[in-house]
Amino acid sequence: YANYNYKLATSLLDSNETSAYAGVTWEATARTTGTIKAGWQRKKFDRGVQSAGNYFSYDVSIDWSPMTYSTWTLNSGYKANETDGTGLFIKTNDVNLSWVHEWNKRFRHTASVGYKHDKFIGAANNRKDNYTTAGFGVNYDLTSWLDVGAGYDYSNRSSNVANAGYKENVYSLTLTGTL
Repeated sequence: YANYNYKLATSLLDSNETSAYAGVTWEATARTTGTIKAGWQRKKFDRGVQSAGNYFSYDVSIDWSPMTYSTWTLNSGYKANETDGTGLFIKTNDVNLSWVHEWNKRFRHTASVGYKHDKFIGAANNRKDNYTTAGFGVNYDLTSWLDVGAGYDYSNRSSNVANAGYKENVYSLTLTGTL
């Protein structure tokens, strides 16, 4: 259950959201684990101006480790999210695949790709956005408490609304210490 109250006294977006899921969590083999759950979300707006809606929703997370030092993770979902200011709320459908591989005790890499589709419910312009993402990074443990890393992330949003799309390239260098 979630209750959304916006700071504007005149907000028509104040709402209550109830979610109910049923699913399974398993460890199929020593190499494969996962959770799959499906259910419904109900969105009801406080002011009654917008009608309530019931929406199918699911969440999937599966880890596959063909070797103890290498893990593939698949995440996917379909659910209602709060709006960014356009429409009443957003129906989001996404899928992401990532791979973490430890080459030795000190050196590892991560790689990921993803796709997301957002449909803005109640938007006058019937807005729909599509996102594609990809990333790659490497980390090296200099000591047991100090790590150095480098990475690259790409993101592209296309939209059926003018000037809502973008492309982004992020390069990063990190130095992480623990106590």
